Amino acid sequence: MNALSASVAGASELPGAPTRGAETAQKPRIAHQVAHLLSLVKRHARRELQAALTQQLEQLGLSRFVTQRVAPLTSLVGESWARGELSVHGEHLYAEMVGAILRVALAGMHGTALKPRILLTTLPGEPHGMGMLMAQCIFALASAETIALGVQTPIEDIARASITHQADIAALSVSAAFNPGELAKSLTVLRQRLPAATQLWIGGAGSDRVRSRLGGITTIGGLDEITAAVAAWRSIHDAGA
Repeated sequence: MNALSASVAGASELPGAPTRGAETAQKPRIAHQVAHLLSLVKRHARRELQAALTQQLEQLGLSRFVTQRVAPLTSLVGESWARGELSVHGEHLYAEMVGAILRVALAGMHGTALKPRILLTTLPGEPHGMGMLMAQCIFALASAETIALGVQTPIEDIARASITHQADIAALSVSAAFNPGELAKSLTVLRQRLPAATQLWIGGAGSDRVRSRLGGITTIGGLDEITAAVAAWRSIHDAGA
């Protein structure tokens, strides 16, 4: 385990977030709120869902809104679609609505963007962009500079964009639906194409499948590890400087 991995593995909560004890006490309330939001998604209650999401963003702040509402709700929406309980158009409407809310929140952030400079995208064959957008919010809250390319960027273009924008990190979101064998191949090729100084980070439900098999790649286990990973990167590079 390298220094960055060790720092990430031993990290605590996001700054300003509740302690683990407080989070445990809040779990029933969080589950109730998420279940209510899911019922609105299933009923296609557009206006009610928009109002509820906007209100909870205002109450919780962006960090907790992403980790305590959007992340678990997105998982449940995906599971509901897989079971045939939610239509494709219902899932798409949810994704567009939440995506719009998060992009507005990102646009409203006026802090100074610091290193690392992070390029965010997904691999070809990975059309799910919600994980990338949630990660971008947490990176931005950690005052990192983010450059989002959208989804399904060709590997050569990810490498070229990393050079063009002098990215310190190329960060990929991987859903559980992505084929593990194809993922390993794509990551191997991308790692070879990226500049040696550009780190490759992966996260999302499908990222654990390659955790122990590939070198030169950092796996971020969850959104709550991002802030610590950024802090560890800064610590290592500040020491090197």
